Amino acid sequence: SGPLSGVSQTGDGAVAAGAKVTLDGTESVVADATGHFSFATVVHGPHRLTAEQAGFDSGALEVTTPTTAEVVVKLGAANGPGRVVGVVRD
Repeated sequence: SGPLSGVSQTGDGAVAAGAKVTLDGTESVVADATGHFSFATVVHGPHRLTAEQAGFDSGALEVTTPTTAEVVVKLGAANGPGRVVGVVRD
């Protein structure tokens, strides 16, 4: 197991502080004032991340660990496209 961290942003790249990021539908964290979030211990294997924030459409991303995965959460305007974009780095 290992950490999984990232940053939440709006579609135009602005920080999305306070976004709720959920791992596998069970464990949630809230992005800090700089948009960063982190799950301290994630079991190796496939996982699903979802992100949501009031005023924005939510998104989802499939991530596979083990690796240090940096995830960029891109939220769309309400009733517009919302997505979670992942970048996985070794």
